[in-house]
Amino acid sequence: MSYEQFCTTLCSTLTALTAPGITVTPKQIPKNNGVFLDALWLRREKAACSPIVYLKPLYQEYCQGKSVDALSLEILRGIRRDRPFSLTLPDLLIDLESAKEYITFRLISRTLNEPFLDGLPWFPFLDLAIVFYLQLPADSGGITSVCINKSLLELWSLTPDVLRRIAFQNTPRLLLPCLVPLEDMLRESLENGSTGQNAPSRSDFPAPVPPSLYILTNRQAAFGAACLLYDGLIKKFAGQMLSDVLILPSSIHEVLLLPRTAAISVTELRQTVKQVNETMVDRQELLSGEVYLYEQKTDRFTLCPPDSPSWHDTPETDGKMNP
Repeated sequence: MSYEQFCTTLCSTLTALTAPGITVTPKQIPKNNGVFLDALWLRREKAACSPIVYLKPLYQEYCQGKSVDALSLEILRGIRRDRPFSLTLPDLLIDLESAKEYITFRLISRTLNEPFLDGLPWFPFLDLAIVFYLQLPADSGGITSVCINKSLLELWSLTPDVLRRIAFQNTPRLLLPCLVPLEDMLRESLENGSTGQNAPSRSDFPAPVPPSLYILTNRQAAFGAACLLYDGLIKKFAGQMLSDVLILPSSIHEVLLLPRTAAISVTELRQTVKQVNETMVDRQELLSGEVYLYEQKTDRFTLCPPDSPSWHDTPETDGKMNP
């Protein structure tokens, strides 16, 4: 059965199995970087929130031998067991005082999200965009998030500046940072025999890992590139390294930190970022093709200029400052 036939068949099967008053509708869900994912929307009449079921992973299970009927029953059992959204979500979307403690921020690509950003409050950071989400605990014990758009901001009567201030206070508390040498993390994953989809391995990198390369993310390893803007974090790291810091945007989930030395070629680093983006990072998780510089003496982030004899003394600022 082709993917298109599978989607149609699963939709029909779920429609036949669901209770009256629930409609099953194919939808394309917009995601980061202009990516749209095929899904089925199981909508209950007058319900404030309804579950979304993504189709590509289910088709992979079908190709591995699971029947459409079995998949349909698993979907329905999962929805009954693990509510996809917190029961308090509708109230949180209306009441700012209840929602305030869950407001967080993320870093995403600016160029790959231009249409998406039109409807959002956002701030520039170098070639990236700072956007805002409600990061909520789900009834199932997991995490669900809701993008904060301009309509929601108006409903809350909140200005973008106040939104940013709240998010910059909350995010380090809700999503604790994790900064470790990359070599240690790779060694640990190899020793533990990690086989998870996101588990790193030496083959994930086009060159040997320098011993001074560090990975920065959060404890959830999700949208951890935002840790770059946690107050004082990079400044403290630079102080410990006694060096300015080069920053490689690995993905929306993490960045790599490298103390800057004269032996490091920014051109080669940028080529490495480009190669990794093209061959190893899913489009939905792309962050940037640039290399960034944090300067100790100015406490500022800049885009790294090309290699030149005087680049350390005259870094380009691109007119953008650390927010």
